[in-house]
Amino acid sequence: MPGVLGPASVDGRALLDLWERGLGQRGVVRGDLVLRASGEEISTTHTVGERNMKLAALHARLFGPRVDLVSHCPSCGTTAQFRSDCGTLTALPESAGAEQSHRVEADGYAINFRLPTTADVDEAPHHAAEDDFAACLLARCIDACARNGRSIALRDVPAQVLDAVSRRM
Repeated sequence: MPGVLGPASVDGRALLDLWERGLGQRGVVRGDLVLRASGEEISTTHTVGERNMKLAALHARLFGPRVDLVSHCPSCGTTAQFRSDCGTLTALPESAGAEQSHRVEADGYAINFRLPTTADVDEAPHHAAEDDFAACLLARCIDACARNGRSIALRDVPAQVLDAVSRRM
């Protein structure tokens, strides 16, 4: 359905069909449907950041620069609503590709990882507890773990070090 969300005009009927196909789908699937309909090339090897920048640019093109966002705190469950600007979001430095390796060193541990891709998000358990989702995502993206220069298993890395990796991602 390329061109439905093209630069010239938006086909209302096709947009409604796109909406209906996205109902009940996970967020990553809905986003991919929208990007494909806009004619964007997408791949499961794109990082989540690359994909989200494309979605923000598309939102700005179709609906203007302002975007209203909602976030839920995993600790206390509070919902926060806030407004942002798509131009600010897409003006961030180009994100590194999924093939680039990153490293976090904390508390004597060294963790090598890559950024999560849409395939990683798609493979993580979506109906599990949030901690299980995060653990699966980290397991897919962490390439090597060491403590004081010696290789260790991911399961032996303390939570505070994994939190540092998560924040860096």
